[in-house]
Amino acid sequence: MRSSLYKLARYDKLFSLSKLQEMTKKYVVCPYYHLVSDAYQPFVSPLYKVKTIDEFQRDLDWLQDNFKPIKWTEIDECENNQTPAFCLSFDDGLREVYDVIFPILKQRNIPALCFINSDFIGNNDMFYRYKAAYLLGVAKNSGYSQLIPKINSITFETKDMLNQLALCLKIDFDKVMSDYKPYMDLYQLNELKNHGWDFGSHSKNHPHYDKISIKEQLIQTSESDAFLLKNNISDSNLFAFPFGQENLSKERIIQETNTHNAVFGTANLRRDIPNFYNRIWMENTNSSAKDIIKGEYFREYIHQQIDDK
Repeated sequence: MRSSLYKLARYDKLFSLSKLQEMTKKYVVCPYYHLVSDAYQPFVSPLYKVKTIDEFQRDLDWLQDNFKPIKWTEIDECENNQTPAFCLSFDDGLREVYDVIFPILKQRNIPALCFINSDFIGNNDMFYRYKAAYLLGVAKNSGYSQLIPKINSITFETKDMLNQLALCLKIDFDKVMSDYKPYMDLYQLNELKNHGWDFGSHSKNHPHYDKISIKEQLIQTSESDAFLLKNNISDSNLFAFPFGQENLSKERIIQETNTHNAVFGTANLRRDIPNFYNRIWMENTNSSAKDIIKGEYFREYIHQQIDDK
């Protein structure tokens, strides 16, 4: 459905951006990415399509032509005033945010928000899906394709199996982390902060919240929050659900909004909880920002028509 909506959005005469905004009464969009790179990314590319620098620049061109770039603190004001605006964010704290994205946004004077998994800062550990991606690439290129289904089947709960499979493939993840340094360190995070970036927590090590206990969810969130505060990265008290809020109850989401200044999800333009802002994923597609954003406006209009019935 995602690609079909984005293709439909190309018909400007039928669905202009301003018309879609008028139809949905939504004026602020929150696009998010993980990284931007022209190079193959061994921790991400086997999982989904990464946008190139040129694709990202063209996304920003269109966003700036049609929306005002804002910080998260301005979302409600712009929405209430029907001011088209975009709040840009990035997840997981990957090093390309510092190396590639930061210089581009600095030149364009676009504010940004980054959500951090505290266990991974400084390359002390790695998101299990990124470990899996790296192993997928190695298995595919070294004649061990029979391991691919096994690697793809590993979950957060069984993530220790990735280290066992790494031994089979003669991979030393400590050396891989040391060589690649896929995550930002505290120095880089603080430099971004000094240039006006905002930060929020994204859990300690990126589990699916709906697959762990409430107690563990609260530990994941609170300890990630505490890390940002202790290391003077952020006192904004922001949180974004890892993997989004899919399958979580409205009451569970409200529980997080009651303890944070703002919470972010991944349900595009849905907005039915105060201080909870959904975002639009801009990756894993050949579509432009124009097609993605307009397609999500159209999706929101369909949702609203269903809700009204």
